[in-house]
Amino acid sequence: LGYILGIWAEHWKKNLSLAVIGAAVFLNVYIIAVTFSRYSVVGSLEEYRAGTAAALFGPNPVSLPMNAGAAVMVLMGLYYLFCFVKERKAVSPPPHGQS
Repeated sequence: LGYILGIWAEHWKKNLSLAVIGAAVFLNVYIIAVTFSRYSVVGSLEEYRAGTAAALFGPNPVSLPMNAGAAVMVLMGLYYLFCFVKERKAVSPPPHGQS
């Protein structure tokens, strides 16, 4: 859905695609913030309710791979955003009245 919205927004108005990307990032951060207590632990629902689920920020076998994976995803997202902006500037159309 985000890909389709991005294409639609780019054709509709020049800077609208950046607004769509910004809105998507904001909504993702909001969802994570609201549900962070559940995402910050790994385990079953019963373990979560009992308080025995493994914390992602504590010393356990899953914390390092999960946190490293999250860091890689953030870095990849920033890299692709940089590439998107760079490519967009390279193919921007000439001003009106010029060819």
